[in-house]
Amino acid sequence: MTDLKKDVPLKWMRFRCDLHDLRKDDLRRQKPFLLYPLKEIKTLAAKNGIAEKEQSVLLNFLYDIGEIIYMPDKELLKDQVVLIPDSLVKVLTRFVTVVPPKPVTFRKAYRQLDKGILEEVLLRNFCEECKVDVPNLKKFEFLVELMIQLGFICEMKTTSSQDVASTSTGSITKRSFFVPLRLALKTSSEVKQEPDDSQSISIYYDFEGYLPDVLFPYVIVECLNKFQLEGFEPKLSCNHCKLYLDQFHHVTLSLVQFTTKDKQNFLLKMTVKRTNSLKKTNDEKCEPSSEACQKVLSTVEKTFKQSKDGGRRGIPFKRCIPCDCSLTSEKKHFQILPNFQYKMLPCNEGDKFLNMNVERYKLLFGDEVGQRKRRKTGQGSSDENQNESTSSSHQSQPREDFSEDDFRQLIADFAQWFDERELLNRLQVLFIEIVDDIEEVKRVTSTIELLSLLFANGQLSQTNLSVLYDTVKVTEQFGFESTITEKLPAFKDIKKREVVSFPAHTMKIVNLGKNLKDSTIKALDGRHNFPVLKKYADSWSLILDFVPRGLLSEDKIDEVNKLLKK
Repeated sequence: MTDLKKDVPLKWMRFRCDLHDLRKDDLRRQKPFLLYPLKEIKTLAAKNGIAEKEQSVLLNFLYDIGEIIYMPDKELLKDQVVLIPDSLVKVLTRFVTVVPPKPVTFRKAYRQLDKGILEEVLLRNFCEECKVDVPNLKKFEFLVELMIQLGFICEMKTTSSQDVASTSTGSITKRSFFVPLRLALKTSSEVKQEPDDSQSISIYYDFEGYLPDVLFPYVIVECLNKFQLEGFEPKLSCNHCKLYLDQFHHVTLSLVQFTTKDKQNFLLKMTVKRTNSLKKTNDEKCEPSSEACQKVLSTVEKTFKQSKDGGRRGIPFKRCIPCDCSLTSEKKHFQILPNFQYKMLPCNEGDKFLNMNVERYKLLFGDEVGQRKRRKTGQGSSDENQNESTSSSHQSQPREDFSEDDFRQLIADFAQWFDERELLNRLQVLFIEIVDDIEEVKRVTSTIELLSLLFANGQLSQTNLSVLYDTVKVTEQFGFESTITEKLPAFKDIKKREVVSFPAHTMKIVNLGKNLKDSTIKALDGRHNFPVLKKYADSWSLILDFVPRGLLSEDKIDEVNKLLKK
């Protein structure tokens, strides 16, 4: 606590001292895995004058600084608190980092552990060696669930019903768990850097030059939990994972190394491939389905974006693909894919102005707002959707005599209009999910800097002005159209235009920003920042702080809306 820059309430310190006393008393009684009911912990907090609403904030704070383990959003873990996280570390080191001797009793189980598979019998033995109360079934299941949530293990799915084994502690189920951190430390021969064929499509993830060691095992665990088919054992190694998504597709995740701009860079490669049949028929499809591609993309990127789940913080990433200009070169040029709404992306390598065709990514991974609405309501045929999309694209095009100088003047006028009306923070919120680097969006001090980021990300160009049209409509700055309708006829009908540049979730966030009142802003500040309040100037400042922290994610924005209604 002495290293904190801000003061904390004295009653919090008293409560922390009481927790230390609990630890000391139980350690004297040789109870290394200190698991306490949440009710008892809250009762102790109440004795120190901490109100019920403040207790959850305090427990989350102690979890953040590593004093306890507290996961209120997990059903099996929400009613218990771990007072000594180090006790969990002792169990983990037995099968993650330490190479123990292999006694005859568990020789078969140790062979499986060398392959990255942990048998339940062996896990119970490790717990007994660490003096964890194994006969207590609830405590053991809590420990298993905790390790699953932290990404250390993942339960294997089997086609047969779980067998039962007899031990000195009674009858137990014979479960098995994947342990990604114990995977073979040899490079898989299946890790390839070949271009995609007609049956596969790949996306690469760049983590700004830094790929955390824990990330790949965690992604493997999440994918195994989501996609693992019963009876089909995945192929795993320290840098490669291949598993079945469904009966028609399989997913491959691998760590690959590329030379980019005179430096070596590690990327995570995600590939979705349609599985070959042993006997191929003429009517068999080759292309992966868009549903499969979007399902994998959503799962993998949700793993990156989790701001706080099981003690992990969100990891910034860029979605990219190798550019066609460097397919045969050792040094790769990667195109950034901020979203999947465009058929072409400009190539910035060399002196010539060239484009890369990314229509296949748009078809397999993209899901525009209008198309999503029509699928939910069942309205419109595919031909009608295509015609509407073509019409919208045509309306977004400037006149043929719209020159590069006209484009620059438009950008200058647009920036001046929004700066004069002090709408920069609203634009930052609007663009925060379509620009790759959220921190860059937060750092800009003028609209022109923000538009420069859009241009660099391929969202804005002389021939693609959709994001400008949609921005004017969403922000309701219809007075801007009067100055440019001669060169840009699309601005005449901008009120009738369908917004396609921004995801549906972004629109929810913008609507939230319009409706947040001062009292709600103060309530949210207290709920998520107490005791060090940030005192937001307006709703847009709050949103810019909440989005990178994951507090306005798909599953949490509804909670804010409920608070708004109250």
